[in-house]
Amino acid sequence: MINGYLLECMKANYRTLFAYEQTAYGSIYDIADVVYGAAFKSALFNEDGNGYPLIRIRDLTTYEPQYWTDEAHPKRTFIEPGDVVAGMDAEFSPTFWLGEKAVLNQRVCLFRPAADTAVSPSYLLLALSPLLAFIQNYATGTTVAHMGKGDLEALEVPLPLESDLKKFNAVAEPMRKQIVHNALENKRLTALRDALLPKLMSGEIDVSEVDLTQLNSHLT
Repeated sequence: MINGYLLECMKANYRTLFAYEQTAYGSIYDIADVVYGAAFKSALFNEDGNGYPLIRIRDLTTYEPQYWTDEAHPKRTFIEPGDVVAGMDAEFSPTFWLGEKAVLNQRVCLFRPAADTAVSPSYLLLALSPLLAFIQNYATGTTVAHMGKGDLEALEVPLPLESDLKKFNAVAEPMRKQIVHNALENKRLTALRDALLPKLMSGEIDVSEVDLTQLNSHLT
């Protein structure tokens, strides 16, 4: 899959540029602004597409929210395709959001590049992965592991050189944008297929007179 290949290329570039023997360390806030999801009222959730899709932890692997909300919560945060998000229960792995614009539910957080830095979403994804895995390893709970604000603030975060960040961004950010484009285009084509296939199967759309020879000539 092309997106998997692009992500591996991004990781290889990251390992090459940031393999420092001596690294300065700082706070999570030196590289990221952390935004926590709001506690939307479940009684106001709907499955009819009213309002905005609501990102819950279970949606971080499918990128397809199952509920919408039109609640104008004062702490409502909008997530755009390509933003870096992570769950705070059970699995903490950060991911690029590859669904449509949505709002962030509680126990899911957004990581934005810190202001006035050369940090990019691509860098955040790869820098946060081992840091959140570290929290995952020591987090304990009766049934599932939990990550809180204090866990993030206790991290010692490597601080790369700005020049290396800019080199990395020049390669990685176009890849991130292509990953997002590919994912959204795939969703669009899947929706088109799902809409057309029943009509083709039922005969509602007749393709018996389509000139496949002429069609193929346009595709070659």
